[in-house]
Amino acid sequence: ARDLLAQAPQRAACLALLAGLLAPGGRLVLAERAPRLGERLLAALDWSGAPPELARRAIAAEEAVYADAANPTLDWDEKTLERECVAAGLRTLHKEVLRHPLEFVLGPALLRRWFGAESARPGGLAARLGEEAPAVRAFLERVAVGRPVRRQTAVVLLVAERP
Repeated sequence: ARDLLAQAPQRAACLALLAGLLAPGGRLVLAERAPRLGERLLAALDWSGAPPELARRAIAAEEAVYADAANPTLDWDEKTLERECVAAGLRTLHKEVLRHPLEFVLGPALLRRWFGAESARPGGLAARLGEEAPAVRAFLERVAVGRPVRRQTAVVLLVAERP
């Protein structure tokens, strides 16, 4: 399955359900985007023209969002996925991280998600930026919205088997 678990806040429960559906010897093949392992969007941008301290704080705030253990959709890697498969009763047969470039266009909807009411919650980008959030949003609207940004993404390929 491709990105089956990407937005599942209860990955472990989903894996346990899937493991229970497999016959002995049955295999689960996953290709999951691993946000924590990919390059951050703000780090991939050209911040020339912005105050250096604003750029540094924006990049650090985005990194903190991805490192937040309270956000299970972002804070995981290949080792986490393997542990969750083992906990679900599966045996890992193969695991690797594939990295590849992706061209991404920053759109208004993403800015609304990053800087709107949802992001004001504790742990969101706007909350982490605090009073600097409007300046970061204005910079992004001026130089990045509607333009392609190249960054590295990571996909975890995992094959597991029910013993």
